[in-house]
Amino acid sequence: ERHHLMTEGAAGYWPRFGATVTDSGIRFAAWSGTAERMWVSIFDAEGKAEADRLELQREGDGGFALSV
Repeated sequence: ERHHLMTEGAAGYWPRFGATVTDSGIRFAAWSGTAERMWVSIFDAEGKAEADRLELQREGDGGFALSV
């Protein structure tokens, strides 16, 4: 049975939200019932300083995602 928080693909199921390693990079995804915009922050190797901030794109019904 397919769970609403999982996505089905050729390799099986993987989490629909969070950070997922893909063949082409990393996919960040989140859901919010009220957010109009969302970002993911990328930190330096030490985890102390924000190196970049990337805006996720809307994917309908509160879903946001970005592949990098």
